[in-house]
Amino acid sequence: MQTPLDQLKQQLDRIEQTLEASQLGFIQTDKIKIVYCNRANGGLWYGLEISSSATLIPKIIEAESLRCRLQGIAVRTATREGEECEKFSLYVQGDRRYVLESGWSTVKGKNSFAQGLVWAIASMTPEQLKRPVVLTPRPGTKSSVLFCRIYQDGESIYPERTEDLDLEVLLRLAISNLEAASGRSYREKDQESER
Repeated sequence: MQTPLDQLKQQLDRIEQTLEASQLGFIQTDKIKIVYCNRANGGLWYGLEISSSATLIPKIIEAESLRCRLQGIAVRTATREGEECEKFSLYVQGDRRYVLESGWSTVKGKNSFAQGLVWAIASMTPEQLKRPVVLTPRPGTKSSVLFCRIYQDGESIYPERTEDLDLEVLLRLAISNLEAASGRSYREKDQESER
């Protein structure tokens, strides 16, 4: 005679088998999806998709904002269109894992997508960084300029920039805040999963 606990275990096993069977077939990969944050292709941000001729084509992201949890920041040297450059990467968790990529070497002394994010994240506490935020890119007046705003609980996170702080110092502070919030270092990790 089966005990109620044995019956419950059998029911749970059947539910698990049903769930596993429903997940067979083509699925989305868990690989990080890269989102390029610039105005190069007629939008504010875009991803790359493989066309029917097996070439990569930009696909504009029509959504005006991304609700996510911030996870980490890295600045790395990358090769784009045959040239080496520094790229800013913001790791986030939304409906899947994303890395938002933007230029870094072009931002020194200017307001930009990357710089605005670094200023905002450096001003946030680790407790704030554990909660979801909304990222909203905004075009500048020049056709190549892109900014980004962070909102949390309906409020803009826009620190007053009273000092001309070194961007590298702000970057280290932003990285430290995110590492404290997530308990994980992104300084050298996830490079292999980006491409």
